[in-house]
Amino acid sequence: MRHFCTYFDKHYLSRGLALYDSLAAHHVSFRLYVCCFDNEAQAYLERRALPGLIPIDHRELEAHDPAFLATRATRSRIEYYFTSTPCWLRFLFARFPEIDRLTYVDADLCFYSSCEPVFAEIAEASIAVVEHRFPARLRHLERCGRFNVGWLSFRRDPDGLACIESWRERCLEWCHDRLDGDRFADQKYLDAWPTMFSSLVVLRHTGVDVAPWNLDACHLELDGPSLRVDGAPLICFHFHGVKHLFGPLYESGLRYYGVELAPAVRRRLFEPYLRQLIGHEEELRRAGLTMGRATSPRYAGTRWWTRSMRTLVDVVGLLASRTYLVAPR
Repeated sequence: MRHFCTYFDKHYLSRGLALYDSLAAHHVSFRLYVCCFDNEAQAYLERRALPGLIPIDHRELEAHDPAFLATRATRSRIEYYFTSTPCWLRFLFARFPEIDRLTYVDADLCFYSSCEPVFAEIAEASIAVVEHRFPARLRHLERCGRFNVGWLSFRRDPDGLACIESWRERCLEWCHDRLDGDRFADQKYLDAWPTMFSSLVVLRHTGVDVAPWNLDACHLELDGPSLRVDGAPLICFHFHGVKHLFGPLYESGLRYYGVELAPAVRRRLFEPYLRQLIGHEEELRRAGLTMGRATSPRYAGTRWWTRSMRTLVDVVGLLASRTYLVAPR
C-alpha cells in the first residue's frame, strides 16, 4: 500500500480529481489523503466516495494543531495553505498508525506511470526530495529553493518525523509568499535538510516532477506509446501555472520560464490534461459547485478591476509568447 497526501479547496478540485485519476490508473493499491480547505470540496468528495481517496475536513487538522490555526490571522489564504504542508503530514502520521511512508504531492501533478522505480531508489531512506533541476539560464531561480515541494516522501522513523517537526516549527514561525533572505514560503527551508538529516536521498530519477521550470533541461520522448524523459519513464508532470483566462483560452504556465510550447508537448501532455480538467469542471458544475479561478487564493481581496487588468496583461503576454492553450471542442 502506497500512501499519498495533498490538499486543496474547490478552486483546485478539478486538478485534485485529475491527480486521483492518474494515481488510480497506475497504482493498484494506494490511498490519497486530501485535506479539504472548504465545505464544497469536502462534501463533493464525500458524496463521490472514490476508492482509496480519504477526504478530511481542514477543521480536523486545525483542532489537532492549534498552533497552526493561530497563524491564520497573520497569513494570506495561499500562505496559510503553505503553512499547512508539514502540519498536514504530521497530523496524518498521528491519525493513521498504518502509514509507514507518506508522500506529499501537489494537487497539480499528474502521473503517467508507476512510482515503484522511485520508491526503489528511495529504498530505506527516511526522507526523499526532488531538485528543481533548473537549466543554466534559470539557475538564478534557486534563490527560492533548490528543492521543489511538489514531491516529498517521509518514512515513519526518527529522522523522517524529526524532519517534519522541524519544518513545521519553521513554517509556524514564518511562511510568507515572498523571498526573505534564506526563507521563501514553505519551500526554501528544504535547502538545509541534506546537512541536517543523514538518511535523506535526493532523487535522481529524471521522470519525477518534470515541470515548466526544467522542461528545457531534459529530453522528452513523446512520440511512442510510452512517455520517457532522458530515457527513463515519465513518472509525473507538474502542471504548475495552468489556468483558465477567459472563454476557450488557457495559460500553459511555460512563458514564465521562457519555454516554448512544442507541438509534441502540447499534443501529448497539455491538451490531454486540459481535457481532463474541463471534463471534471463540467461534472462539478452539474453537481452545483461554483468555482472561481484556481489562482484566486493568491489574489484574494484584490478588487475586480485589479484582477481584470492582471488578466488583460496575462492575455497580451500569452498571445505574444504563443504558449497558450485553446480548450478542445
